[in-house]
Amino acid sequence: MRSSLVILSLAAIAIAVPHDSSDSKNLFQRAKCNADNCLRAVTGTQPGQTQTRVDRKADCSSFLQPTVTPNAVTVTVTATAAPVFPHKRAIANRQAPDAPFTVPAYASPCSGTVRYSSACSCYGVTATVVTLPTPTSTVTVDAPYPPFLAVLYSEPYFKGLRLVIDPAEQSQCMEAPAEFAHQASSIWWGLGQLCYLYEYAGCSGAFGRVDKTGAGGTNDDFNRLNPPFNKRTVSYRCVLT
Repeated sequence: MRSSLVILSLAAIAIAVPHDSSDSKNLFQRAKCNADNCLRAVTGTQPGQTQTRVDRKADCSSFLQPTVTPNAVTVTVTATAAPVFPHKRAIANRQAPDAPFTVPAYASPCSGTVRYSSACSCYGVTATVVTLPTPTSTVTVDAPYPPFLAVLYSEPYFKGLRLVIDPAEQSQCMEAPAEFAHQASSIWWGLGQLCYLYEYAGCSGAFGRVDKTGAGGTNDDFNRLNPPFNKRTVSYRCVLT
């Protein structure tokens, strides 16, 4: 009779254990995990809980997955006639995580976020971090008058045909239109620079000869050269040094 009572008692205990006990059984055996009310609430072995295993795992994942928003990067774009590549302003290399997911109400036996986080780890949920894309703000500034400006300017016969020398190229070529082949043009360039004027059979043609050079000047901060009257279609190239 006594043996029968023992068997019935063990059967009653087995029936009283929730179906999710397989999760907590292995967890409780871990030395670092305490089988307290906090862990029972997280794993679902606390009496009266209605949350499913999937929901409790999802809550732990949300809590252990903080979102990191990188500091904004300011991109300064200079508004000039020539294309300018934007550059990033130097900023401190630091990132601040956003507030994590709050502890769910059913995990109230956990004394705080540290205990809840520990219980989630014991539940087998791994901590991960989600980093959002770096926010970028663009600031457009007006550039001053180009300091390395050189202009090939035809007056008056080219009707204001003008080419601006790119400082990166240090040279520019002006193709003389055929109808103005017998007219002279003027070369203007920045103050304090030296312009070597070359004569070409065309901007893509062979090198001709050095026609004139010039340096210095005070008229409107520009220098000026007048190519000779050549009576033929040529092109002129001003090379800055």
